[in-house]
This record gives sequence, structure tokens and C-alpha cells, in this order.
Amino acid sequence: MKMTDEVEGTTTHGDESLDAERQYMVFNATDGIPASPEPMTWREAHEFIAAFPERFATRGYCRTSRGNRIPPEEVVLLILDSTTLTLDLAIDRLADRCGRGA
Repeated sequence: MKMTDEVEGTTTHGDESLDAERQYMVFNATDGIPASPEPMTWREAHEFIAAFPERFATRGYCRTSRGNRIPPEEVVLLILDSTTLTLDLAIDRLADRCGRGA
């Protein structure tokens, strides 16, 4: 699973009691859409990502927003701090990291 814990504008404290108060979203950077339906804790976001491939175990693939079949392990999932980052900002930062900025 391609995943990043490094999200600009967020920090994790290594102390779940502090991080438990923050809310995060899992973002599907492959398709440019939210992957999680609602905010969750840091731990829940990691569990969501770990379980993501299991959703497609029977088929063995998932479809991208363009209709392509790809292994679920190739979907790029980001954990975003839902209180400080907007999805538009996350997309811009991801594009900058990939050298696709405007």
C-alpha cells in the first residue's frame, strides 16, 4: 500500500492521548477524492488504510475514477489533518511533490 504519514501542516506527537483529539481524513490521491466517509482518529486512519486492500480481495483489483483496473496496493492514500488542510490544498501539495504543479 502506498501511503504517507508525512502531511505538511500536521504533526504527530507519538502520544495517542494528544493525537486522539485531532481528526483526520484518508484521501485517495490516485483518484483525487476522499477515501474515508468522515473524520477519524490517527489510529483509525491507519487501520482504515491497512484494511483497504481487503475490500477488494475477491475481485483482486479496484477501479480508478478513470475506469482503469489497478491492484488496491497501488492506490495512494494520504492521511490529512481535517482541521488544518483542505482537499484542494492537499492536491496542490501532492502535485508539487510529484512535479506536476501549475
